[in-house]
Amino acid sequence: MKIIAGKHRGRNIVSPTGPGIRPTSSKMRAAMFDVLISNGYLVEDETKVIDLCCGTGAIGLEALSRGAKCVVFIDASKEHLNLARQNIIGLGEEENSTVLRSDAQKLRNAKEQFDLIFIDPPYNKAVANKALVSLANREWLSDNAIIVIEMDAREELQFDNNKFEEVTTRTYGNSKFIILRKLSTGSFGIDESN
Repeated sequence: MKIIAGKHRGRNIVSPTGPGIRPTSSKMRAAMFDVLISNGYLVEDETKVIDLCCGTGAIGLEALSRGAKCVVFIDASKEHLNLARQNIIGLGEEENSTVLRSDAQKLRNAKEQFDLIFIDPPYNKAVANKALVSLANREWLSDNAIIVIEMDAREELQFDNNKFEEVTTRTYGNSKFIILRKLSTGSFGIDESN
């Protein structure tokens, strides 16, 4: 696997050889960032990112490559975090990265809030639904945070319509991603016509 764009463009990242990790494909990563960018949401030097259920860390590292201020890589698996850490070190992004072992469905209370959250949980286990609740209840989300969730194309996402607004859903083969925006005052508009 390679980083697609930004300062680390073309750099290799280590991907797993065995079962247990399903890295987000380059095509899906490109699509996620393209949709965000085309709708005016730029990853900039003040953007704070969470890569939840991070696996290899590919999505978070893509965000860092594109200019994010920092990324917190979270996964319940020690093996996955070791792989993410290896990739972080390989790209020299230790100063901008925090690695945290935690169940996505039972996060601890946040010490700060984040602007852009990627959730790539195991498919068809309803992890994303509980992760959204945990992120909101434990105060990880900044005002108008953007959340990008990757799921099986047939899987349904359940979320509180009083807390989140669905921006768009894009399907690619057997997978899809859903973009949500946290609802609060001074809402951030995204054009869905693209």
